[in-house]
Amino acid sequence: MVDASKPAQGVLIDLDFAVRVAQHGSPVDGETFPPAGTLIFRAFDLVTPDNPLKAYYRHDLESFFYTLLWIQMHYVDGKKHVHPDANSFDFNFDVTWRSTRGQKVGFLVGSYYIDGCQLPLTSLRDEWLTPMLRMFGEALRARKNFTREGKGAALDQETFGGRITYEAFENVIRR
Repeated sequence: MVDASKPAQGVLIDLDFAVRVAQHGSPVDGETFPPAGTLIFRAFDLVTPDNPLKAYYRHDLESFFYTLLWIQMHYVDGKKHVHPDANSFDFNFDVTWRSTRGQKVGFLVGSYYIDGCQLPLTSLRDEWLTPMLRMFGEALRARKNFTREGKGAALDQETFGGRITYEAFENVIRR
């Protein structure tokens, strides 16, 4: 977060969700990560009432994507903007954890549509949002194909076979 009285100074928050981790990022002593974060901004893997055994960097990248999408849908030039499609991309809890997670996965692997709405025109749609959406969608499709067919190189959970990395994400942002 940023301190409004000192915009150049950051403020670290949410330490109540901090977890001790071992050298490679796994929780120590059998601890689990608490399910944290606002549901609409959570990575699809973390849309669950269960505590995840490990949080990956890709989860943060996916959360950034949802946050950016939400801001782009609800604000224009720093002012609250309301239009009919805005709430279609909020991914609020939909009866069950499974259906809510399915809604996110469907959005990521679909043809960039949700509830019949194409990703709407926003200032960063073509530059950032669409390439990010494609990156996550391609990674999930690769995982699904690998799981179903068991062919090709194994897909690691951390990057989905190198498809979701900081470098890939940074390449989108630097366009």
